[in-house]
Amino acid sequence: MREALIASNRQAGSYKGWVTRWKKKYEASELAKKKLELDIAQHLADKQELGDQIREISEKFQGMGTTLAKLEAFEAAVDHLSEMKSVADEQQRATGYWSANAMTDLSRAVDTFLETVDEILQEDLNEVDSDGREV
Repeated sequence: MREALIASNRQAGSYKGWVTRWKKKYEASELAKKKLELDIAQHLADKQELGDQIREISEKFQGMGTTLAKLEAFEAAVDHLSEMKSVADEQQRATGYWSANAMTDLSRAVDTFLETVDEILQEDLNEVDSDGREV
């Protein structure tokens, strides 16, 4: 009987060890699962934050498109004025004076330049008026 009791206790002890081992594995897997859930939540929060930053940056760049167009128009007007001045100066070097056509061309180039600058400034004033704030 004593041997049966010892064998029975030994059997129960091995079952307890088996249960404890699997219980620990289960707890470890649950812990790993919770860690992964936290990582997923953190990645989703990071994704949302990056999406907001991208949206904010793209809004700023859309506003810069008009500024770029204004700068290109201004550069073109300056280039045209500079070209007309060079042509007139070249003619003055060759003939000693500016012809009526050269002065007319230069006058038109100055007018075009001033009109371009006025358009750019008017667009800026319109933007300030429509937005209610300065750009």
